[in-house]
Amino acid sequence: MRQLLLLLCAATFFVSCENIEDNTSAFQGDIDGTFFQATAASGSKNLDRTYTFTGLNAEEKLELTVSQIGSGIYELGPNSENKAVFTDASGGVYSTEFSGGEGEIVVTRYDTAGPTQTGTFTFTAVRPGIDTIRVSRGLFFEVYFDNTMPSTDDEDPVDPTNAGTFVAEIDDQVFNTQIVSANSSSTNITITGVASGRSLSLKIPIDTTTGNFSLDQDYQASYIEGSDVEAASSGTIVVTAHNTTNKTIKGAFTFETQNHSITLGQFNVTYQ
Repeated sequence: MRQLLLLLCAATFFVSCENIEDNTSAFQGDIDGTFFQATAASGSKNLDRTYTFTGLNAEEKLELTVSQIGSGIYELGPNSENKAVFTDASGGVYSTEFSGGEGEIVVTRYDTAGPTQTGTFTFTAVRPGIDTIRVSRGLFFEVYFDNTMPSTDDEDPVDPTNAGTFVAEIDDQVFNTQIVSANSSSTNITITGVASGRSLSLKIPIDTTTGNFSLDQDYQASYIEGSDVEAASSGTIVVTAHNTTNKTIKGAFTFETQNHSITLGQFNVTYQ
């Protein structure tokens, strides 16, 4: 039955690809009724031995991660190592890793000569507390991927002032982060974004799992301007992924202080 489904998906895919030129890769889909088309597409092997295929244009990025290489149906959802992530023009991140996310990636052809993969995808992705998008009629055609393991050479350490991505809005104004740091102790991970004399800081337990966490003594957030520190009076930190081996963590956050409202927060960092 699954083989029949793969054949049907493949037939649908190649009908959809009638306008794609020979020997040209493609990565496209329909996002809430708006056509997305990548101007560049490629794939790579991750440290955890999953594979991520990325399509991007000048403003947006779509990433598909599957547990292995080869033809098959890869189910998406909060408890799956397969995932789809869309980043919009404003930097907002939608993921199938959040509650409500679901869908599937169907690899219809794996060409070892490239190596390349061809297939289709459809999914629902969530931006926690903000919005949900539906992606349909997605396809990737002969997307090349690098099958070598990424380097873990200690001679190329993480830049302590550029630990990854950290974005948010403060009082409805974009917080344009200039420095992102992420450090750990025996008990906590501290993630800080700095811009123009202001900082946002998150403190997360070193042994955190994925999930939604209300701010308390264990999960903390603060707004800092000069010597003034405003601790969060309420809020939430959402951890969507935490790899203790590779020391990577990502998620979202929102919180209130006495004088400020921090919203649309997202982080994706490597900590030391």
